[in-house]
Amino acid sequence: MKRSNNWYVGEKNIIRIDTKVTNLKDNMPISILWFIPSVVLSILYVIRAFFKRESIGNITVYIALIGLLVILIFMFLYNKYSNMRTNVYSNNTEVNMLCNRIYKKKWSLCWIVVSTCNNITLALIIEGIIVETSLGFILCIIGMWLTIFSVIIIICTSINIKESINKVVYASEDRLFTDTDEYWEEGYYCNPHDNRIMVEKRIGVGMCFNLGNKKGRILNYVGNIFVVILVVGICLYLLRFDISGFKMNINNNVIKIEAPSYEIEFNINDVEGVELINEMPKATIKTNGIGGSHYSIGYFKLEGYGNTPIYIYRNSSPYLKIKLKDTYVFINGEKPDITKEYYGEIKEAIKR
Repeated sequence: MKRSNNWYVGEKNIIRIDTKVTNLKDNMPISILWFIPSVVLSILYVIRAFFKRESIGNITVYIALIGLLVILIFMFLYNKYSNMRTNVYSNNTEVNMLCNRIYKKKWSLCWIVVSTCNNITLALIIEGIIVETSLGFILCIIGMWLTIFSVIIIICTSINIKESINKVVYASEDRLFTDTDEYWEEGYYCNPHDNRIMVEKRIGVGMCFNLGNKKGRILNYVGNIFVVILVVGICLYLLRFDISGFKMNINNNVIKIEAPSYEIEFNINDVEGVELINEMPKATIKTNGIGGSHYSIGYFKLEGYGNTPIYIYRNSSPYLKIKLKDTYVFINGEKPDITKEYYGEIKEAIKR
C-alpha cells in the first residue's frame, strides 16, 4: 500500500557522508587490545586441560579450544561493528559524531565484555570438571549463569544504543529523514543501491545480509545450506544413539565393548578383577559421553573412581565392575541375565 500510494518520506537512493565523522571513526570503538585478557585466559586453560587429559579425558581440551574459537568470533563481530559505515542522522556534524560514537563505542565494549564473560564461563566449566567435589558442580552452574548474563548484555546494549541515538537525533533541529521501508520486504533487506554486504537488523539484535548485493546473496545461501547440513548431521549423529545399543564380545583374549562413538577394547591379561555390584557409584559429571533416558555410555566422573568409562542401561541391576591396571570399566546388559552372562565369559577367559 505504501509503495502503490508513494507514501515514502525523504529522498530515495541518496547516500549521505559526513567526511569529518568518517575520518574519525577509527577512534570511536574501545581498543581491541582489551581482548588480550580473554586470549591469555583461554590459552592458560588450553594448557591446563592438556596436562589434565589423562585423568579427565580430552573433553576439557576441546572446551578450551572452543574458547579460543569463540574469541575469534567475537573479534570478528567487534571488527564488523567497529568498521561499519558511519551513518548521517543530521546536518549537524556534532550530532553525527555523537551518534556514531555511541554506536561504535557501546557495541565494541559489548563484544569485549561478552567475550570475557564467555571465557570465564568456559574456565569455570573446565575447573568444574577437574575438581572432583560438589564445588565442581557449583562452578559449572555459575558458568551457565554467566552465559545468560552475556545474552542479557547483548540485548540491553542493542536497546540502549537505539534509545540513546534516538534521544540525540530527536533533540536535533537539523535531523534528516531517510525512508528505507521499500528495501525491507518480508523482513529481508534487499537494496541494490547499497554496496554493503551486511547491515544491522531492523528488528531484534544482530546483522543480516543485503540480498540486493551479489556477495550478500551468495553468503546468505551458503549460510543457510551450512545450517541445514549441520542440523541434519547432528540429528543423524544423535539418532544412532536412539536406535543402537552396546554389547560386549571376547575374541582372542581381547574384550571389546561395541558402542556408538565410544568403543573400547582391552586385553584379558589387563583385567585384575571382576565383580557384580547391585548399585552404580554416583556420577558427578559427564566428561565425554552420552547420557540418555535409556542408557549412558562414555566417560563419566564417578565418586571414588575418577574419570571412568561406563556402558550402563538404566534401571537394569546388577552391574559388572571390571578392574584394570589403571582404571575401571562398568558395564551391564539390557537384562540382568545378559550381565551375568558377561560376568561368566570374563571369569572363564581369565582362567584360560
